Amino acid sequence: MRLEGKVTLEYHELLLAGIAGVMRQVENLKLKREAAHGIERGTKGDWQANIEGVIGELAVSKHLDVYWKGKGEFRGADVGRDFQVRTTSYATGHLWLFREDPEDKVFILVTGSGLEYHIRGWINGAQGKRQKYWGSKQEGREAFWVPQHDLMTEWIV
Repeated sequence: MRLEGKVTLEYHELLLAGIAGVMRQVENLKLKREAAHGIERGTKGDWQANIEGVIGELAVSKHLDVYWKGKGEFRGADVGRDFQVRTTSYATGHLWLFREDPEDKVFILVTGSGLEYHIRGWINGAQGKRQKYWGSKQEGREAFWVPQHDLMTEWIV
């Protein structure tokens, strides 16, 4: 199975994901969780990261034809893998990993906005955390930045 391709969401799916992203953000504020990786809690970027992240999770679920669990942490157990989704609106964006990200999980890159999303591929944490990917795309956000051409697209279940 290929883990790449275009996913078109329906309006009701986008609404559900948007609501789930807002719920995730409000829960973070309520529990006074620190924003991650250089994003200031409660800012536009913080809200955007939560909402876009959930939309990307829904797009992957739809592509893999697995049940989407909504607001809670995304789990890939339904397809035999434990994975995380990273979503960006930049079509040429990189998949990013942080030092504390687990090396045994699979990370999937989704790009897009509105109703159209593209699954670009995946990499496991250990492979994505190679020194050649380390750097900063914006001040205060050092991470491992894996270019799309280094992502795998064959999905092994």
